[in-house]
Amino acid sequence: KRAFDLASTYDSAFVEYFIHPRGGGRQPQQIEASPVATTVEDATHTQVPTPVTVPDPATGQPVPTGEMQMLDVPQPGPFILRYVRPDGTLTDDRREAAQVWVPRVRADVYPAKAARLFPSNCSSVDDAELVLLGQFVTLGELRQRLQYVRELSADKLRAMIEYRPKHPKDFLPPDVREPRGLDDVARGEDTDDAERIPDSVHVFVLKAYFAPVGEYEDGAYLLIGGDTEVLHRQPLMEVVDGETVHIPPTVAQMKQFDDGTEDPRGRGAAHVLGGGNEVRAALVGNLIESLYKINTAKTFYTPAGLYQPKSASIAELYVPIEQGSAPQKEQVAEPPAVAYQLLELSGAEMDDEIGLSPVAQGENPPSVQSGLHAQTLIEQTIVGLSDVKQNVEGFYLRSWRILLALIDKGVGRQEAY
Repeated sequence: KRAFDLASTYDSAFVEYFIHPRGGGRQPQQIEASPVATTVEDATHTQVPTPVTVPDPATGQPVPTGEMQMLDVPQPGPFILRYVRPDGTLTDDRREAAQVWVPRVRADVYPAKAARLFPSNCSSVDDAELVLLGQFVTLGELRQRLQYVRELSADKLRAMIEYRPKHPKDFLPPDVREPRGLDDVARGEDTDDAERIPDSVHVFVLKAYFAPVGEYEDGAYLLIGGDTEVLHRQPLMEVVDGETVHIPPTVAQMKQFDDGTEDPRGRGAAHVLGGGNEVRAALVGNLIESLYKINTAKTFYTPAGLYQPKSASIAELYVPIEQGSAPQKEQVAEPPAVAYQLLELSGAEMDDEIGLSPVAQGENPPSVQSGLHAQTLIEQTIVGLSDVKQNVEGFYLRSWRILLALIDKGVGRQEAY
């Protein structure tokens, strides 16, 4: 829903899926094990002492040598989920289990202004060879997730923190107005020591996803801090049963309208309806101004006459005039009927522009004469919404493929942000 709302304003939104190593919180540790297993070591196999034999030269039959060897023997099934105690033994009592951090799939949503697709003539993220996502995060988040960042020198940390892109506000979280720098939070602290640099400062990170084409035949993911420091890199592939499986960039694009342009972001509802909104805003402004004039119409009176202002609080509505003139009310013209008609027409045109006819909104207009007529209107509405429908379906299909890969295969940035 958030991605669709952002796409309405920024033409597209991009959802990045990843595995957060602690996203599931602390939960009782569980593993698949045989019902008869007692420890983690013999959960699926147990070691059984077996005599070592050699073939008899004369008969070819195995002859024990007197030595023993340990062989792995599968435990009886079926395997079930069992809890692990802190000492590594197994139990079926949840209360006795050790508490461990559990990974979970998370998602970050980016407006189109914080993303770039290459080459420039690609149609969407599906055929992009490179996807760039920019974001401000706190240094504390990077330290928590990346050992490399925890080991950086103070000079490299300061250089990474001080870098700012050309339009920094495009990459800030919704609840942050300005990126926090060292001058904002250090407050005289000695930043020559890396450990004393506060966790609350903001760092600009660029996430680069290379599709498995061209020079990156296995794909690649890079996390860059500032403008020079490569914090993490890994191929977008894994080996399953001896076969290399390429993983697409774990980014899905929510796009609304394809209007025939070469812009891979498409067009959002705000872009399509922008002109109509300006017309409606001007009409509503004029109507409000007319109503204000009617409600604040002036009364003209003679100071020496019997008709006087009722109270000082509304004295500005009463205007003294020449002695001997009759009191009268200012004549203010009512808004013309055509203004209301134009307001209604502009609303109907905007609804039609994005495919939201009265029938699509669940209304039953008087012009509909039969069920067949209503069905025809519904089919026409579906045609008008085909762009949005196809793009939303494409977003969900790509998201499901990514989620299946992350959950089933465990592919993801386990240690990288």
